[in-house]
Amino acid sequence: MADNVIQQFGNYNPNIMPMYTTTPLDGIKQLSDVTNFAVGCKDNRCIHYSSSAVKSAVHNVDVIFICLGTGIELESEDNDRRSMELPIPSMTEYSMTQRTYRYFTGKPLYPFGYGLSYCKFYYYNAWMKPSIKAGTKLGIRIEVGNRGPYAGDEIVQIYLKWKNITQEMPNIQLVSFKRVHLEPQQVLNFLLFISSESMAVWDDKEGFVIEPGKIELFIGGQQPGQSKIISSNILTRHFTIVDRKVLNNYREMTSDIV
Repeated sequence: MADNVIQQFGNYNPNIMPMYTTTPLDGIKQLSDVTNFAVGCKDNRCIHYSSSAVKSAVHNVDVIFICLGTGIELESEDNDRRSMELPIPSMTEYSMTQRTYRYFTGKPLYPFGYGLSYCKFYYYNAWMKPSIKAGTKLGIRIEVGNRGPYAGDEIVQIYLKWKNITQEMPNIQLVSFKRVHLEPQQVLNFLLFISSESMAVWDDKEGFVIEPGKIELFIGGQQPGQSKIISSNILTRHFTIVDRKVLNNYREMTSDIV
């Protein structure tokens, strides 16, 4: 697919003029002085796969691009596949069970929020109010540093977990994030907010409701509780929501979003 103009356009396109067409391989070659390339499979059915050619192409390289596609041999106009054979529930299944990072209970190969860096980030501390009234946003002051020898950007992420809610809720939920740039050995202190909307739960009778109870927060460079982790640490904090509030309309729900 990386260097095949016909497969790139499919069979529902006008006449192809190669002189005006750029393949993915053509584009990638403009980004580097040296570009390795391997076909891998000579046809879309991949009856013969050349693993040695692929291994040779990716050996000791800095960046790898993979181009995949069904191509017109497997799928084309009036020749659609009846099933994509993907491990996902039926479209008529409206439950969120095992869907997205919020409800998935397995062990993903690369969890949501996962990323690698040449830097070594460390989360020193996080401060917040121990309790807030339902319907108000929560401010969190975070201190993060770069212990590595290189400058870099860190995506600071805050995940929320409800501890004593009767409704079915996500396992965790991303509620705030911020990209920060840190020079080597620099320590940065900044403020992030969690909107009141992010603390709300759905009630079939009342709509979105902020319930009283205890909330657990995870602050770091990726989501918590994963088998594949990055080098930086994750801070855990708690706060309590006092009282109960029904968010009656969209304006009220979004008024505290930062």
